[in-house]
Amino acid sequence: MDRHLTRGELVNTDTRLYTVANLSDVWVMGRAYERNIRFLKPGQKTTVRLDAFPGMFFEGEVDYVASQLDTDTRTVEVRVVLPNPESRIRAGMFATVIMHVGNGKDAAEPMGLLVPAAALQRVKGGFVVFQATGPGEYKLIPVQVLGKSREFAEVTGPLSIGDKVAVGDTFVLKSEVGKEEMGGGHSH
Repeated sequence: MDRHLTRGELVNTDTRLYTVANLSDVWVMGRAYERNIRFLKPGQKTTVRLDAFPGMFFEGEVDYVASQLDTDTRTVEVRVVLPNPESRIRAGMFATVIMHVGNGKDAAEPMGLLVPAAALQRVKGGFVVFQATGPGEYKLIPVQVLGKSREFAEVTGPLSIGDKVAVGDTFVLKSEVGKEEMGGGHSH
């Protein structure tokens, strides 16, 4: 990972020459607020989004939850192990870690799926997402929102892991659905 010498440099047995590491799995170090400690435990599933790879999500799991709280920040350190088979993840990258928290009975069991918050559209009676069914083709899927942050929403509904949903200009798709409901775009 790092070379600590230059050509012609004089070294002895105490001189560090190289730093070598196995990066097939990497650690993502994070901090969780005191109020959320009760939900954290080793083995808990996580979803990680790296600033270097927007739109990509990496699955990992909690490996360690510190036993001491930082009294200045009121947070506890959490370590997530993330598989890195293609060696894309590098030391020092910034990440957002989402912990899958259940209904309180078993905090490691997720209740829904995470979708980008920008995929949600409010309609009469609740929320929907638009599932990609083919190139330029989308299907309206009703979902129930269990929780939401700025970036993600936890939803239940007829979605499966790996389904692709539209993000961004979903208002256009919602408008098309509205036209169909009004009789092919004719206003009344």
